[in-house]
Amino acid sequence: MNIPQELIDKIIDGIWDADDSPSHAATRAASLISRSWVDRSQHHLFHDIKFSCDDLRWCDAVPPDPNGVLRHVRSLTIQASGIDGWWIDKSSLEHALPYFNSFRDIQVLRVQNWDIDPFPSELLARCFAPFAGGVRLLQWDPYQNTSREAWIHIVGLFPLVDFLLLSPNSFPTGLLSGTPAGPDRKKLILSGYYAARCLAWGGVRPRFREIYIRFGLGTSLQTLIAIVNGAADRLEILSIAETSAGRTFSV
Repeated sequence: MNIPQELIDKIIDGIWDADDSPSHAATRAASLISRSWVDRSQHHLFHDIKFSCDDLRWCDAVPPDPNGVLRHVRSLTIQASGIDGWWIDKSSLEHALPYFNSFRDIQVLRVQNWDIDPFPSELLARCFAPFAGGVRLLQWDPYQNTSREAWIHIVGLFPLVDFLLLSPNSFPTGLLSGTPAGPDRKKLILSGYYAARCLAWGGVRPRFREIYIRFGLGTSLQTLIAIVNGAADRLEILSIAETSAGRTFSV
């Protein structure tokens, strides 16, 4: 077909926008039309991927090539078991390292409930290091028994984060929207006693301009001071909320 590539890309973008099936069947079909349709179709199909408990079937289907389909990935979600923090064992993670090395352009990383304590810090560094410098939004829902040392190490691997979210799901709808975070306007959103303690422990020292905190039972004033002190020289917005008897109070 003698059609300009720009027009082909617009056609595929329209197919993606109209493709509301869970399997994205229409976009997958479009990727088989011709060679000129493949790249833009894969751009949508692989833009956002999610790994759940011990699910590494992609290792058998996708080669670990940074110039292959993994170059399209911009958002990666790792979701562990909600009960015991299980996602993958050590040997399987080592086997998957070449695939993580192929993620070069990830901008959004979400990790949910993964118990990272059993894994050597060196192995975790090898896992995230290839794309850690490019991550701008990091959402970490910590496993409840994560140790201080593991937390400091893992979050410290992402030095250029502009938007840090720690257990943000209990915030009122709409708080996650608003002013976009960026190098000149870093934003922190955290919720709960454990997430507050994690940040107060140290390891993360970006100077946030906006901090939104929703405390849980047992959060101390000392914890708040430890969090705010690291950003005091640039802080413009500090929002503190607490929930009691089903109502949210904020200042």
